[in-house]
Amino acid sequence: MNSQATSMSPSDPMSDGIRIVGVESFKEQMREFSKVIAARAYDIYERRGREEGHAVEDWIRAESELRCLTPIGILESPDQLEVNSRLPGFKANEIEIGIEPRRLFIRAQKEQARIERSGEPGYPEGFNGIFREVDLPDQVDPTRVAVTFKSGNLCLTLSRAFA
Repeated sequence: MNSQATSMSPSDPMSDGIRIVGVESFKEQMREFSKVIAARAYDIYERRGREEGHAVEDWIRAESELRCLTPIGILESPDQLEVNSRLPGFKANEIEIGIEPRRLFIRAQKEQARIERSGEPGYPEGFNGIFREVDLPDQVDPTRVAVTFKSGNLCLTLSRAFA
């Protein structure tokens, strides 16, 4: 069972574990994913006979079809935020984290050999990854983070940034 706890800065890779990476790669993925969602929403609109007045509904449906959202929980204390997420079926080395002062990115992508296996708990057939962007309730210091991953449970402890 892969369990890891560490404190790191955004450029520090974890040997055989979760990596904290620069947020630019996440921002590009967000732009590309928005294009895919828009194309799927338009397809839904066309299949419905181009009936107007359902743009938001079409977008939400497209997003739900294309994105597997993992639940996120945030616990607050005076000095820190604790962000928890379930990532069953993933290994620590398949997870990347990006941190900005008010936003957190979580990306988990299965290795190609593991994608071919199906039946991972909680995910649809053929599923190979998740991508989450989380707006944080307060500003944090991106260089002060502790990460724990055990039995599919990801826990990030982020220190609040004090002005």
